[in-house]
Amino acid sequence: MINYLNSKYHISKNKVYAAGFSGGGHMAYKLGLTMPDKIKAIAAVVANMPDAASCDCVLANKALPVLIINGTEDGVNPYNGGEMFVNNASFGLVRSSENTFYYWAKLAGYTGEPTIIPFPDTDTSDHKTIEGHFFVGAAKPPVVLLKVIGGKHDYPGDIDVYSYVWRFFKASTGKKRNYNRFLK
Repeated sequence: MINYLNSKYHISKNKVYAAGFSGGGHMAYKLGLTMPDKIKAIAAVVANMPDAASCDCVLANKALPVLIINGTEDGVNPYNGGEMFVNNASFGLVRSSENTFYYWAKLAGYTGEPTIIPFPDTDTSDHKTIEGHFFVGAAKPPVVLLKVIGGKHDYPGDIDVYSYVWRFFKASTGKKRNYNRFLK
């Protein structure tokens, strides 16, 4: 697809990002896991990585900027890991959101605990809050988990998810990295 889009539209092949919601988030993980030399950064919304038994690809084990946005009450993509169900059909086992987050953090060379920053609750009607978990280093790709407390298999109301994703991509891969743009 990258080669096709390049031949038809002359895209910048060194500026390809992958973002997706649910199954699209799983696709973003797979692209990041298998094609890290062609994908600049990934963002997965309401999606966790498959566990080792459910993984169907060879892992390149290369660090990338990664943004994960998952709800703690998601009945499809369980925040704490386990079996994914869609319309009563099993779609295999996934890691927990935090295990997925630490997988990418370890690849990037982070140790210890992330910086945790609560986001302002700008939509009190949705009964959700966001807690940002950040591994951000000057010489390392950022790895971020937005833990949507009370979130289900949907979007939080406190942020515009895809605007946030774009800010993350721009801030984490540009020539002048400006991480403050996505810290909250």
